[in-house]
Amino acid sequence: MPDPAEAADSAPPPRKRLRASDVLAGAAVGGLLALAAVIAIVVVSRRQATPPLTTEALDAARTRWRQNGPADYALDVAVMGRQPGRYHVEVRDGKPVEVLRNGVRSDRRTWHYWTVPGLFDVIEHDVDCAEDPTRGFGAKPGSKAVLRAEFDERRGYPLKFERLILGEPQLDMTWEVEAYRDKFLAR
Repeated sequence: MPDPAEAADSAPPPRKRLRASDVLAGAAVGGLLALAAVIAIVVVSRRQATPPLTTEALDAARTRWRQNGPADYALDVAVMGRQPGRYHVEVRDGKPVEVLRNGVRSDRRTWHYWTVPGLFDVIEHDVDCAEDPTRGFGAKPGSKAVLRAEFDERRGYPLKFERLILGEPQLDMTWEVEAYRDKFLAR
């Protein structure tokens, strides 16, 4: 049988009770860390967000394309929304010579829309329709359209375009140029 004196020596020391000040200090540090994480997420997400579209940005990009855009180029465009797909576009002498949607040749009458001038036309159409989303996009009365776009700084071609109809996600649409190639600039 163990000696009672030995048993008392091997017993674990009594637990320290947490003071209210320790709990408050821990909560404050945890709160500050959580706040710092939220701020970091907001800063990173805003930095990566597509900028709001302005008519000035659209006009400037179109002007850059007219001044610097080549007659021969190829694009790969990813479309998200109601009719998602991937487009491969080849343009020679300013005219589309091949447009594939998901690897299948697309109807020739739609080819222009996938050229850079055609993409500008699509954006401009959405700008006109955004004033009244019920007319332009078939949205519910009172809906609001949000348009965002990003353009290549050197050539001006659209890099990304987003159309958001608030409250009607089925009308949202985004496309993004995943690859752009011309004989002067590999991208």
